[in-house]
Amino acid sequence: VLGGLLGANSNGSWHGVQSHLTHTNKDNSVGTFNVGRVDGKLFHDIFEMVRIYLPNGELVDLHDDYSNAKCFVTEDGLCGFAIEPDGNLVSVFSLSPSTNKGFLYAIKDMIKEEGATHLDGYMSKKQPLQAIYEKTLGFHTAATTDYNMEYDHDDIAKNHGNPQVVFMVDH
Repeated sequence: VLGGLLGANSNGSWHGVQSHLTHTNKDNSVGTFNVGRVDGKLFHDIFEMVRIYLPNGELVDLHDDYSNAKCFVTEDGLCGFAIEPDGNLVSVFSLSPSTNKGFLYAIKDMIKEEGATHLDGYMSKKQPLQAIYEKTLGFHTAATTDYNMEYDHDDIAKNHGNPQVVFMVDH
């Protein structure tokens, strides 16, 4: 269904494919991803739908406006990320089936080529984003801070025990 949203034409190809990315997983399976740039509104709408089905999806912030960001999604709409003008990597999501794993590893070079220099995430025991981003994307922790209940949303505090917020850089 999402493939249609991304502009599949009558012969099934996808308009706007910028990169064909692959990653060989530990089990020697190969994750293959056709990643293309989309406008901010389409990215928002796709991510808003997919986020509902992500395990711990509340840990990945859905921004109101991506109009100034470079937004990328896979051909099937199940994976994507956005990079804000200041280099902030935001809204990284992957709902890939187990037969197509490795999205984060596959985008490691692309995000840096597109200008990503930093990100922030929650340090939750349920989904340790800090360790995931360190291992897959090569980002390193620059600072951590306590969770601010003033900005609590999507039951993050309730579901993740007031996780710390980690700020990471790519070097």
